[in-house]
Amino acid sequence: MTMGVTDQESFMKEVRLKLDSISRRRYGETRQQAPLRVQSGIPVSGVFLETQPQGDQAVKGKMPVLVCSMAEGTGDTTFSWHREDMRESLGQKSQRSQRAELEIPVIRESHAGGYYCTADNGYSIIQSEAVNVSMRIPVSHPVLTFSTSGAQVFTGDVVELRCEDKRASPPILYRFYHENVTLGSTSAPFGGRASFNLSLTTGRSGNYACEADNGLGAQRHGKDMSNISFHKHPPKIRLVNGAHHCNGRVEVEKEGRWGAVCDDGWDMKDAAVVRRELGRGAAKHTPAGMLYLPVAEEDQSVFIQVALCNGTEEALAGCEQFETFDCGHDEDTGAVCEGG
Repeated sequence: MTMGVTDQESFMKEVRLKLDSISRRRYGETRQQAPLRVQSGIPVSGVFLETQPQGDQAVKGKMPVLVCSMAEGTGDTTFSWHREDMRESLGQKSQRSQRAELEIPVIRESHAGGYYCTADNGYSIIQSEAVNVSMRIPVSHPVLTFSTSGAQVFTGDVVELRCEDKRASPPILYRFYHENVTLGSTSAPFGGRASFNLSLTTGRSGNYACEADNGLGAQRHGKDMSNISFHKHPPKIRLVNGAHHCNGRVEVEKEGRWGAVCDDGWDMKDAAVVRRELGRGAAKHTPAGMLYLPVAEEDQSVFIQVALCNGTEEALAGCEQFETFDCGHDEDTGAVCEGG
């Protein structure tokens, strides 16, 4: 059977309509089975960690803040903070923001080290570069000491005042005071101790103090400042052959010669005057002088047989005394005071 032109056009039109119908059905089924998902957010990039206050030094006892931020990224983002030598996270926060903060509880010396943060908004986890946080320790307990063996010094002596805070972070500026008047200052750029040389003149007796300051707050030597007992002349008394400077046989000086003191009537009042004249601690005992070997030479004089002190005198010379008439070195007296 031969088709005409009109019949052929009708047939082709019907075929095309059927093919279009089949194509539409198949395309519709495909869309229902696997719907196309389109994400329109911006991935995280440019993650950066910084500390507040700014800088890479934390102060012991303070509460620093670790700030994690990103240059780009949209949507809900999970921020996480980490320390390089620890596996677990220090903390996490999820929020719709390009910046998050984590407060660290009161920081200690052991908290020094490297820190970093990560940010994740569902595309990928981006990590910041590590920030090395060092620790600065404030001044706490500076200690003032002197170069003299005791608390007593004399006209013309040069005394070295020493101030030290063993734990404070450098650099440290030390200031020295006499009766709250500044004497001078010395810097310790690498920490440790600093000193100040003081030449003693009349009027230098009294209270001395030192102050340490490393920029995190200044601290002085404490409420009870060290006291220097000032004397115009050296004492005319000494303790010899003892185990320390506050223990020994009592000797007094007359006209450039040293002699012994007899134990007749010697008691704690007399020992109290001796310790005061020497600038030592409180009197404790009055042992026999023969305990301190070697004993005195036979040709050494005994200058005082009896000293009648009431305990308040500034020097043994201020007590009523009786010179020797029948006392030998087997009766030499001794004294012990605190501070040895």
